Amino acid sequence: MALTRIQLVDEALAQAGLDSGYRTRGRTWLNIVLEKLSVRTNYKFWRKSVDAAFVANQKDYNLPADFKRIDTIFFVDSSGNQGNSISIREPYEAEPFRQDTSRGFPVVAWIDENTDKVKFNSAPSSVDTQMYRLNYFKDAPSYSTDATDDAVVVDFDDQWVLLEELKLMAMEWADDERYQPKKDDVKKAHIEHQRNMYQSDANSSIPLNNEVFRSTQRRGRRIGKL
Repeated sequence: MALTRIQLVDEALAQAGLDSGYRTRGRTWLNIVLEKLSVRTNYKFWRKSVDAAFVANQKDYNLPADFKRIDTIFFVDSSGNQGNSISIREPYEAEPFRQDTSRGFPVVAWIDENTDKVKFNSAPSSVDTQMYRLNYFKDAPSYSTDATDDAVVVDFDDQWVLLEELKLMAMEWADDERYQPKKDDVKKAHIEHQRNMYQSDANSSIPLNNEVFRSTQRRGRRIGKL
């Protein structure tokens, strides 16, 4: 059975030793986790496909509102059959195509994130019902930080991954004892270093790191006899 948003949050808080007073923060952490996961991996359950009609003499088209990252683009003919793929380029590679004044259905496309548009290298002078098929990964969902979305089942297939990522954020924020040993080891090593630098033995009050104990001569390079 899928857990609701608040069930996920409460379980993560409980495992991190935090009570329900941290629910608002937990809801925020969940949004952060979802965004982080969407940047890290192209999850197939966030992949979408949309068909859009070509317009005569038009090279630029609006991206879907939930567009996150491009996957593929295909030409679709007037009978609805998917045809050849349209080559996707990085924006910095698109400069030679920006000035292209040729007519016809495009063979190259790129994403302009500044204008939220998909741009093509050419435009058809006339169209029937030809389209392009845009396959893309959508934005990660973002839920309210109040109780509004508590009963929602989070749009993510693997709830175990969500729970573990959310729990890690909660434990790190709480400075959980499972993180503390690492910090204690670093602090202990630092104290030991300071003790070794400034300790003195029973016969001397001069710190052992004093310059009197430091060699002023550089060790010479040994040359073996042939």
